[in-house]
Amino acid sequence: MIAVAVAPGIANAADLAPPDGRVTAPSADQVFTTSTVTFSGTATDDVGVAAVQVAIRNRTTLQWLRLDRTWGAQQWWTTTLTRPRTTWTRWSFSTTLPDGNYAVTVRARDTSAKVDPTRPTVRFSVATTTPTGKPNVVLILTDDQRFDTLWSMPNVQSLLVDHGVTFTNGIVANSLCCPSRANILKGAYSHTTRVYQNAGTFGPFSQFQDSSTIGTWMRGAGYRTALMGKYFNGYTEARASYVPPGWDRWVAIATTDIGGGRYYDYTLSIDGASRYYGTAPADYSTDVLAGFADSFIRGTPASTPLYLHFTPYGPHEQATAAPRHLGTFSDLAPYRPPNFGEPDVSDKPTYIRNLAPMESWSINRVDTLRRKQYQTLQSVDDAVGTIVDALADTGRLQNTMIVFTSDNGFLWGEHRWGTTGPHNKQVPYEESIKVPYVVRYDPLTSTPRVDRSLVMSIDLAPTFAALAGAPAPGAEGRSLLPILTAPGSTWRTDALVEHHLTDVPSYCAVRSTTSLYVRYGTGEEEFYPLAVDPYQLQNRINDPTYASTVTSMRARARELCSPPPPGYSFTSTYPTTRVRHINTR
Repeated sequence: MIAVAVAPGIANAADLAPPDGRVTAPSADQVFTTSTVTFSGTATDDVGVAAVQVAIRNRTTLQWLRLDRTWGAQQWWTTTLTRPRTTWTRWSFSTTLPDGNYAVTVRARDTSAKVDPTRPTVRFSVATTTPTGKPNVVLILTDDQRFDTLWSMPNVQSLLVDHGVTFTNGIVANSLCCPSRANILKGAYSHTTRVYQNAGTFGPFSQFQDSSTIGTWMRGAGYRTALMGKYFNGYTEARASYVPPGWDRWVAIATTDIGGGRYYDYTLSIDGASRYYGTAPADYSTDVLAGFADSFIRGTPASTPLYLHFTPYGPHEQATAAPRHLGTFSDLAPYRPPNFGEPDVSDKPTYIRNLAPMESWSINRVDTLRRKQYQTLQSVDDAVGTIVDALADTGRLQNTMIVFTSDNGFLWGEHRWGTTGPHNKQVPYEESIKVPYVVRYDPLTSTPRVDRSLVMSIDLAPTFAALAGAPAPGAEGRSLLPILTAPGSTWRTDALVEHHLTDVPSYCAVRSTTSLYVRYGTGEEEFYPLAVDPYQLQNRINDPTYASTVTSMRARARELCSPPPPGYSFTSTYPTTRVRHINTR
């Protein structure tokens, strides 16, 4: 029976609006490991709530649960309130359910017989038996997404963050699309993959050695594997018949565009066969890819573990939103952190000093692009909902590791970077190398938490391999399982970030839990103690306060960055950077 706790309220003279019913428990996609499920929520109305009505449906059989626990037509469980003119009430009840996937819907009715039009619905599952078989793995890899944008993605928040571990120090090993994707596929640094650029000798798809990747490892461990979305820059229409080893299902964007993807007017390689998609709303690439992902999950036999490598193009520039999201974020406030358009760059390396101060046109460009990127992320968020729905509906969710991250960060005018052309990543600054990094795996992350451990893009492949019981030959990253299993376990304290030419001089950077040290091929250096200078406004490379730390990190860069990027030398002339005076008192 539903027990309703009533709070006092004062009724209004006129009934101006329908009631509003809410569900506060369970949370979205919560998995119960016992058969007893407790439901709770609230209801409000300007005149008075007369009743709270609840219906529960099995999402697999599509049948409704009745009070006597038999299945049949939709049945609303109704309790009339003892104080019908109460303007606010709380309801709760418990019931026993067999294992399965469910949805609870709530509606409120007021004293004028008006019914809540919203009827909020929350999905949940009951799984009292321990999942058997190997865990499923899903990687959702966005393109050019900043670490601080997850607030705008409600599905990511409710389905992943609220059930997982959010790593606030997630960084990439190379802040550029092609190199970073190679890092992720092999779990190795760029000096091992030899992919440093998006094009040329060290960049295109044709240079990547694909005989050993997370795809081949997982497939060798008995997984059904799929890559859906962007693969590499240089995977063009002319090469669409090629399907790399390791992938049972292959749905990859094939394009000559410099970004390696498109939102409309593109070709997909579907298991090596080309299919063109045009400019209709139904052709929007993120939605099309989400549909393929949904079919892949639902079409994989229950006895077969799956690995999904889902890589939509959003929110990459040009950042084109789906029609349903155009016009959103119209009231987004301008983003003006202390390092926006950094006025004094005299302490920065030459390539930053050569940037002109930001003008109104470049500021407007950044503001427009930022709004469009948030709009574009909404379809990615919808895709997250589609994927989690498919996992839940097929009974896989409680035995699936889901990781949400990006191939690199993005600058919105910090340090004058991100104002023109490709000037929006590649640099060693925080906004470029930090990415969103969320892991949901119910057996280990049932209690959501934030973790400041320094985790990397190269940690993903070895983590997935460890979960699958597969070898990870050549991987240089670390499995995340120890810090997921035992938070606070011993972990790395620094990591390498590499870069080779393009719009930024080659560099080797060491990012520790507290500081950043960068040495460029030009001989210029940067050092930032992040605790006191999180916006990296003052290059303290010559500050005696940090001399010992700089010396240590300089040596660490030589150790980690081996071999260094092509043509890079640690023996080139030391700093020509002009460092302005810093008052250390």
